[in-house]
Amino acid sequence: MIVSTDIFPIGTIVKMHGSKRELLFQCHSDILNHDEIEYIVLDVQGIYVPFFIESIRFFTADSGVLILENVDTENKKKALIGCSMFLSNDYLHFQSDEIATTEQLLDFNVYNIKEELIGTIKSIDTTTENPLFVVKNNEREYYIPIVDEFFVSIEEEQQKIILNLPEGLLDIN
Repeated sequence: MIVSTDIFPIGTIVKMHGSKRELLFQCHSDILNHDEIEYIVLDVQGIYVPFFIESIRFFTADSGVLILENVDTENKKKALIGCSMFLSNDYLHFQSDEIATTEQLLDFNVYNIKEELIGTIKSIDTTTENPLFVVKNNEREYYIPIVDEFFVSIEEEQQKIILNLPEGLLDIN
């Protein structure tokens, strides 16, 4: 059984592509460009399921289409749309330091400069030119640009990040 400590996040299955068995994906980096990577792990309804990569074709360094072994019907493809993609920690050495560090901030609590809780980092949105933290609390979801100038401190032991955000940024989310 695969557990979360055995894997690290790399992206998302975005949608079906074409009439073949292809699935469009978006990654946080170009990590899938390595020929040595034979399979990915998908979070399918809370269960980590490995899928062998039959073929992969890139549109950009971090997006493209892939065909997964045994995903051969439209219903099987539809079931994977929106699933988070992961790789085994065995492939962690292919990951860039910057991306790995950002991914390690998942589930950290985010505070403003007054140390008021904004929410918890639940994911990283890489579909925009600049990556965004997706921060959620009980009431709202915020998209916060990952910009060095915003960081005041990162306290790893407390899983706490303090950000100095421009006035009004949270109001536009």
